[in-house]
This record gives sequence, C-alpha cells and structure tokens, in this order.
Amino acid sequence: KLGHLVKKSSDGKTYTVRMENGKNKDFPKTDVCQYDESHDAEEIPDDVCAVKGFGKAALLKTMRRRLVEKLTIYTYVGDVILCLNPYMGIPAMVDIAEPPAVKQYKLGTDPSSYASAHFAYYGQFKPDDYPSQQNRDQSCIVSGESGAGKTVSCGLIMTYLARLSNWRKQELGEFDEEEDGDSKEEEGGSSKKNITKLVAGVSPFLE
Repeated sequence: KLGHLVKKSSDGKTYTVRMENGKNKDFPKTDVCQYDESHDAEEIPDDVCAVKGFGKAALLKTMRRRLVEKLTIYTYVGDVILCLNPYMGIPAMVDIAEPPAVKQYKLGTDPSSYASAHFAYYGQFKPDDYPSQQNRDQSCIVSGESGAGKTVSCGLIMTYLARLSNWRKQELGEFDEEEDGDSKEEEGGSSKKNITKLVAGVSPFLE
C-alpha cells in the first residue's frame, strides 16, 4: 500500500506511515519500502538490483509487472533467479532455441531456468568464458514454497542440460539423429531411448 512517511521511532525499528485513507499506522522497518519513480518506469528491468528504493514492495511489484506486462515469470536478483508460478502455460517460458540460433545467456539479462543450467554447464565446459565460475564445481539449487514450481524448474534445468549435451555430440559428429525419436531397436532387441527424455524423467525421483 502507498503512504507517506510521518516519523521514525527513536530506535529506528518502527516507521509511522500516513496511509491513503488519512490514518497513521506503525510498521516494522523491514516492512517499509521507500517509493521511487523507477518502480513504475516504462522499462521494466530484468534485474531488480537496478531498481532504486529497493525493498519487498519494489521486488513484488517488479515481478508482478514482468508477469502482467511482459508475460515472463523470471526475474534476476544479482545472480539469483526468482520464478513465479503462473498456473498457466506460457510457451515462451519453456521453448528452447535450437542450433544455429542457440541462446547465449548473460547475467543480468533474460533470466530463466535455462540460464541457470547454461551457466553451470559452461562454467565447467568453457570456464575461460565465465571467469567468475573458474575452478568451481557447479550446482543448480532450486528452493521455494510448496507449489511454487520446484519440480517443474528441476525438469526444465535437466532437460536443457541434456539438450546441451546432445548439441555437443553434434559438434563432435557423434550425434545419432534417431535419438530424437522415442526409441531405437538395437542388436539383441535392446532399446536406445532419447537421452533428453530420460534425464527429464528423473526429476520426480529426485523430488
């Protein structure tokens, strides 16, 4: 809710705010976020660290505007990616650009689950291109409340990692085109299944 700061308590822990209805109300300091015109700027940043007067309210407003105005569920906070569960399908949020139009993710722009997987993969594969990732093991940590979409996010990350692996096999000339199918009968009657689908299917077991 919008309001005007009236005073701060002597210990600085409580703020008195005049609400839109004209009444004063006390709030803990942590619940008060100073309003700035950037909160309503036409250009909505991919990284909320670029928002002035940053706080809970500014963060939530930025995420809401990104969903409503740009139909994107992802927002950066530094190198952390926040995701809203939209409770509906948004194809642009799950589509993966195929070669030769593979997307090269960069911190601060185009946040997504795929960006996390991209940084982890190339932090191992091409560490010179990602100086901040050099000499590090890689992890994609997914956390959130029940129903926030953790299982779906894990599945997206694993699907993208498998896709990166298949693209690498193509570069090395080792890619079997029939891996794009559901299965392939080999000698002895064994079945060779699509690696991308296999990896994506592991997600429920990890959960």
